[in-house]
Amino acid sequence: MASPPPPDASSAVAQVVVMSSSVMPLLQEDRHTLVALRDRLTAERLSLGLTHAQACQRVGKTANFLYEMENLKSQLKMDNLQLWASMYGFRLECQVRDFWQFIWPNDELMMMYRMSRPFAEKPMARLWLVAALAAYRERVGLSCMDVGNWLGLTRGAISAWECTTTNPLMVRAMAHARACHTAIDLKLYTREEWKFG
Repeated sequence: MASPPPPDASSAVAQVVVMSSSVMPLLQEDRHTLVALRDRLTAERLSLGLTHAQACQRVGKTANFLYEMENLKSQLKMDNLQLWASMYGFRLECQVRDFWQFIWPNDELMMMYRMSRPFAEKPMARLWLVAALAAYRERVGLSCMDVGNWLGLTRGAISAWECTTTNPLMVRAMAHARACHTAIDLKLYTREEWKFG
């Protein structure tokens, strides 16, 4: 499969997120995914009649944490997104779209995915997401250099991120997924909605 085209100035690129010395392209659909998550969680807070301070007391954070999350200004790391969802009894599941079309016999990520589903240990969910992105890249025949070229990073930076990241910045994970011709889907669950099977 060919490497993804570089982002251009078309309407498909909603915003460019600057992270340290690199620039991550954030596509319109990914921006909408984050906005939809924000809107759902903000609506939940308002329906419960909670102020920023009251909601943050539930998880031991300051009101500034929630203010920044609701304005999508904070470091939107996976841990922060999961903590935000937990204020209202939700768990956030991050899925690599179309990942399961590549199911292999004895796929080690299948067991890891089961262990990460959404009321299990949060570290498993983080590890699964990064491992799944690396596996997806390999399964569609892209190298770290291909992904790095699209993101404006070196092959080594992509390889190191795939091997060492335990708490991914969501815009970075979304950009990484797009470079691999897929996307990150976010879904909120309550315990009542979650069905084990």
